[in-house]
Amino acid sequence: MKKAVADALATVHKGGTGAGKLPRPFMDKFVGCLEAGIRDEDAMTSIESPALRRAIEHQNRIGTTKLLQGFVAKSWADALTEFGCQRVSTKMSWLLRQIWDILFQRLWDTRNFVLHHTPNCYRRAECTNFADRLRWYRDNRNSTLAQSDHKLVNFEDDEIERMGRKTRRQWVRILDKLRDAHATELKQLDKGQQTLTHFLVKPTLPEADAPAQVAVSRPKSPPRPARMKRFKQTKLKRMQQLNGADSKITTVGKRMQSDKVRRQRKLQVIKIGGKHKGLAAQVTPSPHRGGPRRRGPPEPD
Repeated sequence: MKKAVADALATVHKGGTGAGKLPRPFMDKFVGCLEAGIRDEDAMTSIESPALRRAIEHQNRIGTTKLLQGFVAKSWADALTEFGCQRVSTKMSWLLRQIWDILFQRLWDTRNFVLHHTPNCYRRAECTNFADRLRWYRDNRNSTLAQSDHKLVNFEDDEIERMGRKTRRQWVRILDKLRDAHATELKQLDKGQQTLTHFLVKPTLPEADAPAQVAVSRPKSPPRPARMKRFKQTKLKRMQQLNGADSKITTVGKRMQSDKVRRQRKLQVIKIGGKHKGLAAQVTPSPHRGGPRRRGPPEPD
């Protein structure tokens, strides 16, 4: 970041003396005020030019950090007038643009690059701190956490090392809340008041007071059929049902198809005429629903 500040100030100075066509003594003192504002200090006023000395004094009263924000003393314009510069207001506007477009933009880009694209020592130290706190909770679980929360801190060292920074932070945040809750419970217990978790956690007896465990022989349950065997039987039964349904559907489809063919043949015989029992039939459209209506043979003339 220090190198970026030095490069940005050098670029502003070079642009002012080159493209800006500003006097070199003026740019030296102006850039010095910018550097003093970055360090949050007052600029030096021991210079020979009275105009520049007056400008620096006025800028120190306003604040050198205010110069970085765009609050420029009017004495800088008077100093340019005494140096014989033309279009002083245009040159002062150009100086303000240099502060924003070169100095601040360079510093902002450097800040983003350092924060997002380089290994950050702060994040590394924070990650190490989270790992140490997790180990501390694991080693001091009896004095900091309730008995029901001991299982949450069964961390191994390898498991902690594999955790990311966000995961470690979340675990530390959870354990901090559990520690505060346990401290509150202890305060309530000192006052003689039981907490709700006391009735939810199964109490554990010391080994001396624990009853002796007697081995009880239980009758063995009959062996159950294997799960794979039951699965195959169910699958076979289902396939048989599906095959039976397919055969029924096929039979009904064939029957419907044969009825359709029989009706088509009968209609062809009626249209041709004279081939069905020696009679000719007429087919006329019917106003009723259901298609054409048949009539008998015409009467002889």
